[in-house]
Amino acid sequence: MIKTVLFDLDGTIINSEQGILNAIKYAVHKLNRPTMDDATLRQFIGPSLVGGFQTIAGYTHEEAVEATEAYREYYRDGGLFEDEVYARIPEALGDLQQQYDFYIATAKPESFAEQIIDHFHLDGYFKGIYGATFDETRIKKADIIGYALNDIGITDSREAVMVGDRDSDILGGHSNALAGIGVTYGFGSLAELQAAKSEQIIASPTELPAAVLALN
Repeated sequence: MIKTVLFDLDGTIINSEQGILNAIKYAVHKLNRPTMDDATLRQFIGPSLVGGFQTIAGYTHEEAVEATEAYREYYRDGGLFEDEVYARIPEALGDLQQQYDFYIATAKPESFAEQIIDHFHLDGYFKGIYGATFDETRIKKADIIGYALNDIGITDSREAVMVGDRDSDILGGHSNALAGIGVTYGFGSLAELQAAKSEQIIASPTELPAAVLALN
């Protein structure tokens, strides 16, 4: 029986596209590297930044680390608030809040995630926020989810589910024996979530309560 729901943040709870794209553009400009179009920039949303700068932009590891620091400089100075909560998210959380415990499990640095949740007055919904570390010692989604489950004290994976918009969310959940609910209103595609073998896929936050119930 599911008692706990872990949520990704970017692309699941908040639409963070504007702040992330602006921060990447700032980092690329600061490193004096060629600009990228928005379609390419959107690929950065979800995976770790260092890995994204290497695989998407072709940077060396050293350049990727430098770019990540520049990104965080912009993000820390206000970019993290260039976001918006997806429509119907508060209502969906409210519908489920009496039945389940909610937590955030995000590849975003934990302190950034905490500030965003507080800024958008969502702190009343979540019992804890788990994210990446600035030193990159915890950046993989599977590790972040495992860290969350361990800290929460969940020993039976059947009691929790992972909700996210990218294959890394679903695969990270599966690595920890959790079922996954993929959301197509974020930054991932239907094909991506199907390939990751999401147990449930929804197109709107309003479908979330029924999707969680279907897994029980």
